[in-house]
Amino acid sequence: MTVSKMRFRNYDGIHQFVVANADDLDRIDELDPARWAATSAPTTDLHTDAAFLARIDPDDTKRVRHHQLIAARDWLFARLASRDILAKKVDVLPLDVIDTKADTGKALKAAAERVNREQKAADATKISLADVRAF
Repeated sequence: MTVSKMRFRNYDGIHQFVVANADDLDRIDELDPARWAATSAPTTDLHTDAAFLARIDPDDTKRVRHHQLIAARDWLFARLASRDILAKKVDVLPLDVIDTKADTGKALKAAAERVNREQKAADATKISLADVRAF
């Protein structure tokens, strides 16, 4: 396996690690916390899904710390059979990308199947973020 070099971008004089794909995301814990743009970022400054922020800030401190991002990444990677789906940036997940070798993956797939049944999903081989939220 070839490991690519870490890429950095200059943001107004501050060089920051660029996370462009799953391989980059896999390497975020290689960075010294001092090299992060912020080792703690206010959730109000992050332009992302509010439900996602609530999950990575379980103590409701209204701040996301670097170790919480690493933990979220680890949770995600432990449940994916393939990381290729991450590059697609979609809100519909094919159920076959859930890694069912471990109990956590089996439970996640079973939960997705239940959501699909309850929501009467047109395609039971996929689960949408909208159906999860509606459930």
